[in-house]
Amino acid sequence: MKKVLLLLPLLTLPLTAMAQSKKPERAPDAYIKETAERFFPNLCKYSLGGLMNDVYDCYQHTNNRDPKYLQCMIADAYVFAGVSKANQKAAALGNPLPFNAPFFSPDKWRYRMGYLVTVPQLSGYNDGERMPYLENSAKVFIDVINVMYADKNNVCK
Repeated sequence: MKKVLLLLPLLTLPLTAMAQSKKPERAPDAYIKETAERFFPNLCKYSLGGLMNDVYDCYQHTNNRDPKYLQCMIADAYVFAGVSKANQKAAALGNPLPFNAPFFSPDKWRYRMGYLVTVPQLSGYNDGERMPYLENSAKVFIDVINVMYADKNNVCK
């Protein structure tokens, strides 16, 4: 009986270790806030077109192994969703597409998302965990952007 009692703590050790090694499901709040502060000025001033330019520039000037590359991808997810929604709505109404931007086409977006494997923050994540991490980060990014828009002190200049 004493041997069983001595082994009991050892049997629970792996469960404790597993619980502590759970990976974050999204980027930290401070990182997402920094991302929003980086992209908000042109989004606020020039709407989605301004953010499209910023995202394109972000990819052009940020190495895919730089920790800031995830910022490009988070803002890209926001742009891609907005462009897709606007274009789908226009197509359904028989109107011309408001955004004819090949860089933000579904094929090009899927290609860029292939770089999730290179992002330093996701080095310990498997293929099935990277996209949810990005999606969850983008959702919080949208919330932060909405708060920034609602802030009466944040005047678009």
